[in-house]
Amino acid sequence: MTADRSAPFSARIRQIPDSVLVGTAGASLIAVIGLNLARQPLYMVVALAILPWIPLLFVKSLQKVRHYGWLAIFGVLLLIVSVRVGEHIGQFTAARALDGIIISCPPPVDSEENAARAVAAGFRAASVGATGLSASLVVAPDANGTPYIAANGSQVIGAPPCGVFGQLSMEVVSFLFILFCWICTGILLARFPRSAALWIAFAVLALHTLETFYISYTFLFDGDAVFAGTRQLWATVAEGDSVTAIPVGLEPVLARFYDVAGKYGLLAQNGMLAAYAPSLNPMLPTRPILSFLYSMVTFTALGIAFLLALREGYDKYLELALPGLHGRDLMKVSRRLDVERYRAGTIIVKQGGEADGFYVISKGIVEVYKENEKGEIGDLLANLRAGQYFGEVGLRKGMKRMASVRAVTDVEVLKLDGQEFADLVHDSGLSREQIDAEISRRLTMTYERYIAQALPTLSPEELHRVVDQVESEVFDAGATIVKQGDIADMFYIIAQGEVDVIDENNGGKVIDHLRAGQYFGEIGLRRGGKRTATVRASTAVEVLKLDQCEFDDLVSQSSLSRDEIDRRIQLRVEQLVSAADKGTSTD
Repeated sequence: MTADRSAPFSARIRQIPDSVLVGTAGASLIAVIGLNLARQPLYMVVALAILPWIPLLFVKSLQKVRHYGWLAIFGVLLLIVSVRVGEHIGQFTAARALDGIIISCPPPVDSEENAARAVAAGFRAASVGATGLSASLVVAPDANGTPYIAANGSQVIGAPPCGVFGQLSMEVVSFLFILFCWICTGILLARFPRSAALWIAFAVLALHTLETFYISYTFLFDGDAVFAGTRQLWATVAEGDSVTAIPVGLEPVLARFYDVAGKYGLLAQNGMLAAYAPSLNPMLPTRPILSFLYSMVTFTALGIAFLLALREGYDKYLELALPGLHGRDLMKVSRRLDVERYRAGTIIVKQGGEADGFYVISKGIVEVYKENEKGEIGDLLANLRAGQYFGEVGLRKGMKRMASVRAVTDVEVLKLDGQEFADLVHDSGLSREQIDAEISRRLTMTYERYIAQALPTLSPEELHRVVDQVESEVFDAGATIVKQGDIADMFYIIAQGEVDVIDENNGGKVIDHLRAGQYFGEIGLRRGGKRTATVRASTAVEVLKLDQCEFDDLVSQSSLSRDEIDRRIQLRVEQLVSAADKGTSTD
């Protein structure tokens, strides 16, 4: 058996094979070490460290989508937005070290030009060549492009407030990301149209999409440099792998519209709104703060909507299997499910084994069958598919497995352990009725098979009547079912397991061995006397019982005549006597 267990969607994560985890972690570690040795920028290091984990995340996302549908998509979207919020928080943390001064990203590079300025300013020796590395430390510039002097009279220096992926400074990437989130939120609204928080997220993302579209458009398509502007000049100093960028003034340049106004967007300081209402400009947030507010409001609204949706989250295959379960019951049971996967040909439950779980099929096909005397596949009872279940009979009746279940294809099942299944049945009247009805249906099919095998001449109508009349009783191995010399009051058909027929008057000798589809107890009933032998369970056994009246009705109303049945009984008695004399008789 190869089984992968998983915890429910809201709390636990399906285990991934150790070899896959170790291989992925190793690839990620190699990427981090290699890129650091190659002096690659931080965003490249982080991006390639994450890359090996993306296939695992993708596969797990597909698994969750298959089980939880829209709710899984909701969770993935929230995770993606949280990464952007974390990026903003990282940027503001770095900016705080620079007295809140935001510089353009990506940070300055230790280029030949910047190194030359440092040499001219006396910051570095001419013999130290340019490294081509991005600055890891930046001296904050003032409005004139020279070092900013803080209240304590010192320069302010810190890491560039670019976050991790902010170093890429790609306006189009930002636009496509926001557009993707907006479209996904719109799709989610089709499933959760009454979620006010989701509508808020949709509206904020729509406005954010418009902002980033405007900025991206001016960045890509308005390329004429016709506006008077300035460019910050930097001098870079390299000490090993560390590069410090120092502002050394502003240079007049002809700039594009993007550089002088477009990059500020619609609602930020110096943006379009400020151009039409200059008096509002001081009250407007800077672009980094505005972007952070957009992301934070979106994340908060999506988080609230997700938590509210999570309250109604459940596995859709459980709903298919148990349509009588609703709302809170579905959600509660979903949290308790374990996921197991089996290769084609694997036996999932074994006939005669302990009943320890209830299984709902979420993928693939299984076959339910009775084993023959050699433990091989005997009678095929059913083929079950996704949305159907098995294992409930043994749990509800407190008995061993009545049949084996084998994976026909690769199979995924949702397993509920025995105690949790008992809690489900106890707490949910609808599911109890539904499960018991299914048990009754399946047992009827099984009972019909063994009654027909024991009494092959019964007509379909008579078989139906007998099935309705029989009562099931389970005996543990070693239990005495009938005792020689006791009053005969029941007729028994074996539905599962095996029994020994014992002659107590012959030293307790076993004179016969009976299996499923055979019967005993008819001699004493027809002769109106006592039991002629003891019958003891050699394995755990389930028998179907008819009392004296029901047995008499069967004899009198069946297509078999009373005389014919009596002749059959007489023949068995003669065989019993003969076998007892030889030590090999039957009951």
